[in-house]
Amino acid sequence: MNVTDVLVNEHMFLRTVFVAVERALDKAQTLAEVSMAARLVEGLMREHMECEESLLFRPLDALLKEKGQTCHLSSEHREHTALIRKAQTALSVQEGRSDLLLAFRILRAHFHDEERLVIRLAQTTLQPQSQETLGKEWLDRRAQCGHVDNPPSFKVPGKTAV
Repeated sequence: MNVTDVLVNEHMFLRTVFVAVERALDKAQTLAEVSMAARLVEGLMREHMECEESLLFRPLDALLKEKGQTCHLSSEHREHTALIRKAQTALSVQEGRSDLLLAFRILRAHFHDEERLVIRLAQTTLQPQSQETLGKEWLDRRAQCGHVDNPPSFKVPGKTAV
């Protein structure tokens, strides 16, 4: 699978996660529930952004710099992380829910922008073999993180890992 296909598939997966978390947030009654949802999303996004920046942005760096985009995309990643972390430290369920929902809206727009700019740029500038190699590297990283055979566990304070 080439790197642009991997990126689009991850974006689709993350959008699906956002929908599931949004549904859970509708029923959330405690800050712990909101914080746990935000931690889950933060972990998924951190891994996604690391792969994206190292395996897609770096090879396209020179081209993106010409368009003034590399710093912009990476700084957006830092802003998204900060907003998700803000939801984890909210003082009320409503505040945490609002922060996380805002993060989802911003992330969906960010994904759209990446798919419009970065994917098109990768498809037109990277050789097909390079796209395949980068896609394989991305999937290999995912497998090394344990996403293929060993899903991550989440520990709730006072409870055993699930």
